[in-house]
Amino acid sequence: MLLTPIKICAVVWITVFFSFYMISDFYDSSVNYYIFVVILLVCFIFWAVIEGLFYKPFRRQFRPRLKLFSFKLGLCAFVLASLVEVFFSGNVPLVAQFGVGPYIAYTDYGVGGVHGLVNGLHLALAVACYVGRIETKEKVFLFILGGLIMWAIFLVSRQLLFSLFFLLFLTRLCLIENNLIRKSHAMRYACIFLAGIFCFWILGSIRGHDINLFDLLGYKSGSWLDNNGAFQWIVMYLSSPLNNMLNNMNLQGDFYNLFSPLVPSFIRGVFDVPTPYLSIEIFNVTTGFYIYNTVFGYLGVFFFISLIGLFSVSAGLLLRRGHPFGFAMYLFVSHASFFSFFADFLVNLPFLAFLFFCSIFLKYPQRGKCNA
Repeated sequence: MLLTPIKICAVVWITVFFSFYMISDFYDSSVNYYIFVVILLVCFIFWAVIEGLFYKPFRRQFRPRLKLFSFKLGLCAFVLASLVEVFFSGNVPLVAQFGVGPYIAYTDYGVGGVHGLVNGLHLALAVACYVGRIETKEKVFLFILGGLIMWAIFLVSRQLLFSLFFLLFLTRLCLIENNLIRKSHAMRYACIFLAGIFCFWILGSIRGHDINLFDLLGYKSGSWLDNNGAFQWIVMYLSSPLNNMLNNMNLQGDFYNLFSPLVPSFIRGVFDVPTPYLSIEIFNVTTGFYIYNTVFGYLGVFFFISLIGLFSVSAGLLLRRGHPFGFAMYLFVSHASFFSFFADFLVNLPFLAFLFFCSIFLKYPQRGKCNA
């Protein structure tokens, strides 16, 4: 199966709906749920048909290569920026969790207005490293990549770590397997998924979440979930954003709020984004649709999926033409599709920074229209 952003988005939301259904009796039922499902289904079918006209298996002659000089400059800039952030923060979150040095929560780490750009650079360097490893087979790229992964662990940021691994997975899929999901590789991907769950559980434990969540919430599902704490967190992380969005469908916001994620966090307060009602305070995300829904209502769902569809079609067209920007665009929109259950990563400063840095670090050996 050819992996495209709309297909990724569809699979993710099917998983979200399944997770929501598993514990639906825990949430307040709402007619908004069924309206949302119908709109989303129509959007997926429409854009899957359109998207299919522009995607072909990834062409090996258009494989991106590393701009070594730009990569070295970017790596030096990342190391310097990380040292500055550690200095201003006073410690590293993982070190602080073990009681060494002053305490710093992972949410408080970094320099406001800069940390998001550093994260975008972090992700772009990881992708560039993997491209360099595939291209040259040099072990030094594996060493650097390992360091980038370890640094994400030291920051105790599950979102950063999962974004990093997902982007590396897409890079491998494009450059080695021609963007095709084969049945023979299903077991490998299942193992990767289970390893991701294990990592999710470990980082959650470090951050103080090593508890039975259902017991904390006073809920009994009557299923195997009651005795599996790690999966409880995953089900809640997948379903609670949908629940939060459905509970806030009637909120009204101004059009200019759509652009609030494009400004640094320390001045984002100038935007009057409606504060959502949270039925469970510890789960405070509202999916990628939230701001669009406050502006356009139910049409916000169609608007957001249409943005993904347009970006996806653009990436597919650029890939077919062997344009250097196509690969970076494909990674960007696929990532936004995958994490659409969590937040809007299309209009998002750190990931737009990732798109920018990724296009700087990579080049193509030749240009020309693909005849596939």
